[in-house]
Amino acid sequence: MMESGLSMESDRRASLPWMPLVAGMILGALLFAWRNPRWINPDCAVNLCLGDLLLNGQIPYVDFVEINPPLIMYVNTLPALVARVLDCGPILCFQGLVIAVWIISILQLRAILFFASGPFRREEVGIILTAWSFSTICVHLQDHFGQREHLFLLFYIPFLVMRILRHQGERYRAPLTILTGALAGIGVSLKPHYLLAAILAEALLLLIRGGFRRSLDTENLALSAVVLAYVGHWLLVPAEMREAFFGRWVPLVVDGYAAYDAKGLLGRWLPMANLTWPFDTRWTRWPRILLSAGVLLAELACLGLAVRSSLRPGSRFRLFLISFPALSILGLLLYWVQGKGFPYHRIPMDLPVLMTLCFLYLETSRVDASRPPSPSRSIRQGLAYAACALLTVLFFARAAIIPPREVSPAVAELDRGFRRLVEAHSGANDPILAFSTSVAPIFPTILQLDRAPGSRYIWTFPLALFYHRTDGKAALSAYHARDSLPEQERRFLAELGADVANRKPILVVIPNRPGGQGLPEWFNIAEYLESVGWMEEALQGYERVGGEGAWLGFRRKQSTEVPNG
Repeated sequence: MMESGLSMESDRRASLPWMPLVAGMILGALLFAWRNPRWINPDCAVNLCLGDLLLNGQIPYVDFVEINPPLIMYVNTLPALVARVLDCGPILCFQGLVIAVWIISILQLRAILFFASGPFRREEVGIILTAWSFSTICVHLQDHFGQREHLFLLFYIPFLVMRILRHQGERYRAPLTILTGALAGIGVSLKPHYLLAAILAEALLLLIRGGFRRSLDTENLALSAVVLAYVGHWLLVPAEMREAFFGRWVPLVVDGYAAYDAKGLLGRWLPMANLTWPFDTRWTRWPRILLSAGVLLAELACLGLAVRSSLRPGSRFRLFLISFPALSILGLLLYWVQGKGFPYHRIPMDLPVLMTLCFLYLETSRVDASRPPSPSRSIRQGLAYAACALLTVLFFARAAIIPPREVSPAVAELDRGFRRLVEAHSGANDPILAFSTSVAPIFPTILQLDRAPGSRYIWTFPLALFYHRTDGKAALSAYHARDSLPEQERRFLAELGADVANRKPILVVIPNRPGGQGLPEWFNIAEYLESVGWMEEALQGYERVGGEGAWLGFRRKQSTEVPNG
């Protein structure tokens, strides 16, 4: 009895050092947000802007156009609403909301592990929570904090851990299971293939453990209810929203979204290629390929070791060492299937690898809790703790020391000319119409400078879709003739012209350089708009203002301006 009490006290003490690391990571993120209230990922900036437009009563896909399903817009109404209520910056509120979701995810995971009857010692709970917290720090360091991939895992991983433990016979109270399932339902609804990942993960657990009645557990029912509610909400939205999304934008995106596919070995087939993207000007192709391949092979080796360890007799973390590698491999397959090469598409692959490493460490550090730790185990634990503590201190130092910034280094150069034009020729709350087949540099610049979108086209992605072919033939090599424009393209240009006439953007900014994300290398947007007569017709009430490098600016003439608001 005394030995058991001593082991419990030893376990309690061993768990204490880990929680300050979790707290340090959270405080580091809060400090970074406080010192960088206008820092946000470009994609997240678009979604936040759309959430604000929803609060204004605008109808998605009609009053404003976007390429993604609407759930992420609904989620972003929360920080937009908080910003209005508190009269503070929406970007700061967005960072605060993501940190809050992160904290909730940590607390969920802690409750799920803490209330498990057998598998986890307190020290192990501390290690798992530290690893899970560090996963978000990795996303933060890559400037993808708050991307849908990140939110998906914050909502879903506690659910997956609960499902694993439920298949091992654990029982939980209804409030925790309902909350966990409902939040996971939001996560898996953010993108269609996230739901596929959840279904396959559950199928794997059922295949390994059997007991198909487990699929009717409360958390699964809660997840299903949220997914069904999201699907069913399409029956309640305005008819024009439903018709525009399914009748116009989904077919257009399905037909032409391959325009955004990554090109070549680095972009598409090596998921870690973008690990080196800040150094593209200094790195040659083959060193980047070798580094990318090396990181990918290291991840696959880690996953292989985990699965192998799970096959040993008496494995304590067998289901964890199978489920997390399976989730990571599925993330890798989805990365390849999507074929875009976007760095944030790696998140569903990389974060489960970090958690796999955590459970592999715990599995290979199996001990008898009634015996004192061996010297080798103490050294191994000390090194693991020192590494985590160092990383936590470095992240906190980054938040405290690095000067505040508003954009990631990757978009700073592209952003500079556009930003100067907007600052010089518009004021707060002025509507801006900017042409770009990428969200950057339009976003986050417009949001950071407190400007408003001047068109239903928040970014002009249809241009890339119009000039891409999916039938295997060579891409177009010339602009469509003015007199024979395809109907979709003609409608797009007409709507842009109508927005200029009705919404009266104070400034129209057009890129004047060949190429652009998703566009053929020869395509110049300014040249295109001139060739189809759009600039001559739509910009009659505008005057050319100072060009900034590869950008043309057109400001509404004073005689035709209307007061803001």
